[in-house]
Amino acid sequence: MWVWRRRGTQARRSTVQKVHAYRGGGILIWGGIMLGHRTPLVRTEGTLTARRYVTDVLQTSVHPYRQAFGETFLLEDDNSRTHRAGLVDQYCQQAGI
Repeated sequence: MWVWRRRGTQARRSTVQKVHAYRGGGILIWGGIMLGHRTPLVRTEGTLTARRYVTDVLQTSVHPYRQAFGETFLLEDDNSRTHRAGLVDQYCQQAGI
């Protein structure tokens, strides 16, 4: 159950929203932008695991751009658990990302 209210106010019935959380996964669209260039969009369905992030995103989209841009390439992400997994860090080190 989620309660939306202003700071310092009490929770009222009118501010309560019932939300059903499920651990399903959905559709994720990933894309990269940089200095007038962009990667193709990558669509993944279901839960994005670290392994799928490496194979579906890093290997297919990020690595080719890293090779083209050389040492000045910098990958920024949102620090999600998937992006910070040991498997992802290991791949990025090996690929020079």
